[in-house]
Amino acid sequence: MKPFYPKPNTISILLFISLLQITSSLDLIIDASLSSANGNLYLNLQSAINALLTDSSLKTTTNTITLLPNCVGKTQTLSKSTTIQGAGVESLTIQYQSPPLSVNDLSVCNELPLLSLTNNFYLYLNNFAAFSLVGLSIRYRWNNGNNYFWADYIQTPISQVFALT
Repeated sequence: MKPFYPKPNTISILLFISLLQITSSLDLIIDASLSSANGNLYLNLQSAINALLTDSSLKTTTNTITLLPNCVGKTQTLSKSTTIQGAGVESLTIQYQSPPLSVNDLSVCNELPLLSLTNNFYLYLNNFAAFSLVGLSIRYRWNNGNNYFWADYIQTPISQVFALT
């Protein structure tokens, strides 16, 4: 029996697929001490969300935004309404780097980064495999129904490891 040697085209295709898998995730960090964005470091949540997008689609399938401890006491707001359209395979996690093990008292909310949903701005996610918010305190102010956090067609349950204030 002759040994199998793949054709050059097959090797190119396999290499391309392996490179796609390597570059299929994007991890961004929000560092409130920065004066300007640098590499995968961003000043606030809105700029990090913008960096994940091409038009209204995510650039990669697995996306994580991590807020550093220096974000505690600094309010993260959405400065523009954002719709993100998925294809059913994408995931987005917005997480605090040091979330508490439990939220058993309202005072814990003061020890978390604050996400404020106000001023008629929203984040709308459609057709994702997963979406998670981990370790965030969320302030929501009703404003004639024009400010919201909405997720449609998420295939896995939304994490509820955050404090509502």
